[in-house]
Amino acid sequence: MWFACARRGRETLRKVEHFGDIGRDPIRAKCLRTALLMIREMIA
Repeated sequence: MWFACARRGRETLRKVEHFGDIGRDPIRAKCLRTALLMIREMIA
């Protein structure tokens, strides 16, 4: 799964995660966590 987070005046963050065959709900939770961590990093 590819993720990206952009903010004006900052370099775009890009990240790839391989979650494996763990099921839809766990993947959704991990995607949300990854996205929120990237947003937190971008606004810090």
